[in-house]
Amino acid sequence: MEAPLARPSSLAQRRHGEDESNRVLCQELLPPDLWREILMRTSLYSRQFRNLPRTCRVFKEILSDVSFWVRRAKIEGQTSSLPPVSWLKAFRSEKVEVPEDVDATGFFFDCARILHSNRGYDKNPALEISDDSINQKLRREIEPDVYGDGDGLSLEIPPRGCFVEDVRFCFSTTCDFGSYNTMIYLSEDWGIEEWVLDYIRPTIRITELVAHQKNCASEYQIYAKLLRRDMGYYYDPKFYLDPKFHSHCKMEKREWPENSDCGWEEHLLWWTRFGESGRSPGSENRAAPSRSHPPAGRTPGPPSSTLGRG
Repeated sequence: MEAPLARPSSLAQRRHGEDESNRVLCQELLPPDLWREILMRTSLYSRQFRNLPRTCRVFKEILSDVSFWVRRAKIEGQTSSLPPVSWLKAFRSEKVEVPEDVDATGFFFDCARILHSNRGYDKNPALEISDDSINQKLRREIEPDVYGDGDGLSLEIPPRGCFVEDVRFCFSTTCDFGSYNTMIYLSEDWGIEEWVLDYIRPTIRITELVAHQKNCASEYQIYAKLLRRDMGYYYDPKFYLDPKFHSHCKMEKREWPENSDCGWEEHLLWWTRFGESGRSPGSENRAAPSRSHPPAGRTPGPPSSTLGRG
């Protein structure tokens, strides 16, 4: 007895058939333009929303359209989270020159992922702390690497004397030096595409607000290092490299004499040129005694004096 011939029933074919049947069903219920308006106002945090592209081709076509996400960002007031409009237009019209030895097939902006990250290309806080945070639960919320004799985890909510609307908290140190380290994962957490960091290499900025204690002399230092893929994205505060000889390292120092009249000041570090695979800034903040608002990062754009956000 001969064995029956196998029928073509691959997973891809089954999915294609399901997509087509679902497409007909979606179009029978509502036209694509109305589905687009409905999806435009659907919560991004819904698990069902993230699975919609797998449901039917109508939804997949709508959610893969960059213009859908640009309009959605305008509705939600998150336009600055997306790449500059000039970038989006240039890559849509294929006016960007790519070196011949570079495979540009994966060069596209995943605007959905950027908006889902709630960060993207806007200025964003390096640390997320809720208004009801207390020192005891702070380590569980952000887990920074804190060391030294200073009380680097003493929270002030809100910071005294700081009238910047976006700043909601700060760290307060004692008379001994207190330090803490932070890592910013631009690709994994912020939604910045790896090819943007590797080939476009936009300006990366780190800003921090600092106010010294007036009753004694104060000293402050911020040291940042742009970590690379071949370094494993590991920041070791003991492994210091002099910024004079290493362009991927930046440092800012400031000292104040006793009883000096000074309010909150912004300190800014930025990279305008960096090597391939430089993606994750790691920073060390060291102060005694002073109050500092944790750094905010931003990419792309030229340096500016805009104050950091809390």
